[in-house]
Amino acid sequence: MFDERVGLYEDPPREEALKFIKAANSHMNELGKLIFGFPFFKYFDSPTFKRFCKAQDTAIAIGKKYVDRKLSALGDKVKSDNEDLENRGKLFDLFDDDHLR
Repeated sequence: MFDERVGLYEDPPREEALKFIKAANSHMNELGKLIFGFPFFKYFDSPTFKRFCKAQDTAIAIGKKYVDRKLSALGDKVKSDNEDLENRGKLFDLFDDDHLR
């Protein structure tokens, strides 16, 4: 995800990677039951719906960590790029018409 290894192929695999895979699997299993079964979840919080929501929450929480890390890294890059642009602007100011006369 986002140019970062999750760690599923490490020996032993990272716990977070296993949790994400289990959440995705549970999400798909429960989604099938919700779509093709009787819609109990419309009338009360069924156990299937609760497992579905828990799987979604787990996957979102893990994914959010990776998104936050990437945004932080990109934020640092944007700051350094802005500093470069400011320095380039100063360089171009030297070649302004007023300085050449």
